[in-house]
Amino acid sequence: MKNGIQYQRGATIVEFALIAPALILAGLGLVQVGLVFHGKSALNFALQEAARSGAAGNASPNSIEHGFLRGLIPYTGGGLNAGDLATALASATTEFTRGSAEGWIRMEQLSPTPQSFSDWQENAVDANGNAVVQIPNANLPILRCTRTPNSGTSGYRNSTACPGSGEPVGSNSEQTLADANLLKLQLTYGVRLGIPIINRIVGGALAMAAGCKAPTAQKFGLLNMGTPAVGGADSSACAAYNAVDASGNPDPRIPVSLAVTVRMQSPARSAANQGWFQVVARNRDANTSGVRLGNGTVDDASQFAPLPVAQLNPNGVTLGADTQNRTGTGSTEIGDPNQTETLGAPGPPITCTGH
Repeated sequence: MKNGIQYQRGATIVEFALIAPALILAGLGLVQVGLVFHGKSALNFALQEAARSGAAGNASPNSIEHGFLRGLIPYTGGGLNAGDLATALASATTEFTRGSAEGWIRMEQLSPTPQSFSDWQENAVDANGNAVVQIPNANLPILRCTRTPNSGTSGYRNSTACPGSGEPVGSNSEQTLADANLLKLQLTYGVRLGIPIINRIVGGALAMAAGCKAPTAQKFGLLNMGTPAVGGADSSACAAYNAVDASGNPDPRIPVSLAVTVRMQSPARSAANQGWFQVVARNRDANTSGVRLGNGTVDDASQFAPLPVAQLNPNGVTLGADTQNRTGTGSTEIGDPNQTETLGAPGPPITCTGH
């Protein structure tokens, strides 16, 4: 009996030794997946901050970078006071400097495109008196219906904002002026694989699948996980998979791609590429149907229009019929455009007494 118990214990130990690597990998993998999703959520906030800053700052790369670094503060530590926030901003700046130089931080402006400027740009001057070209943004509700594209009109888009013929569409950009005033950014960011063992296994497998390194068998102890197949993945991801830390040691990352679209709050000005920041030209074959926005799509312009009058005023009450009268001191009559507002006589002065 004693020998049988010892045998069972020995068998249990052997079974656990065989399955332990898989259990450890599964647990560490779940933690790493959670960290990647946390990074994606934090980067989504940073990208929104970059877009907001760009929308108010003429879509300049400097304003977008400033907003992006400010949005990275929660991801790089955050803080409860000015000193903590300054430290987190310094960490975000260091991270951005490394990532942009090594290629695992990239920003693409999908709209406005160069074709957007060729269709809708006008000459202007900036606050310092320098000559610039920009896409008009002021009085947009009127200009979107009346402004003619510089390269000619390829057609008109139906819009409740422009009753009649609709909004003119530029022949080069295939955008209306309202579409050209949408800032669309796409961020690719290498999220660090910080969990030991997992970073080596996952980073190596992804790098092999993308053709960034020669495929070899992946092993964890006695567990052979096979050789990753080269599937022709995006080779531009190699910068993230082959990333190194400040000391030059392997520090693999997984590229995460996010996009955001906001309405410009200032005139967009033409920007030059800056390595980490690229203005993407419109590809006529990238989108063969639907409403075009650079290389992507947006809802129809009618989705952004005000509510129709029939919905706001279902009974068709006219201005002249709106005769809600109020009488007495300070009376006002609403509805008659020729009616003047009559105010009652002022009352006696108010006297305050007290100590």
